[in-house]
Amino acid sequence: IEIIPCARIGHVFRKRRPYGSPDGEDTMIRNSLRVAYVWMDDFKKYYFQQRPEAENVFYGDISSRVELRRSLNCKPFSWYLENIYPELTLPSDSKKIVESKLNSLYQSKHSRNQNYIGHYQIRLSNSNLCIASEKDVKDKKVLV
Repeated sequence: IEIIPCARIGHVFRKRRPYGSPDGEDTMIRNSLRVAYVWMDDFKKYYFQQRPEAENVFYGDISSRVELRRSLNCKPFSWYLENIYPELTLPSDSKKIVESKLNSLYQSKHSRNQNYIGHYQIRLSNSNLCIASEKDVKDKKVLV
């Protein structure tokens, strides 16, 4: 997998598939389940949070795929998230991140820290576009 900042990759879904399965099964769920079980380790719980209907779908024998991953000494999915796609915010992290930011911003009157200067990254949601200062914030005359 290659992630390139600001790159956009899309998939055009057709109104109907030019192919089908003989028994009418949903091959999209089946294939995504196979990916989740082979590659996502403990992170597959997030897949099921988004697709709870997939919990009881039969996804077939994946033993050869699991063995291939093992024989190639592939790194765990956590490594991918930490090293390749660290900007991804996981659902379990979202609440903790928001709470920590709120706690640091909104302090009681008596315990307020008067230094409100900090180095932050401004990110446009659902994109890789961001603004970051070229130097330390203290060197700037204008703060964002």
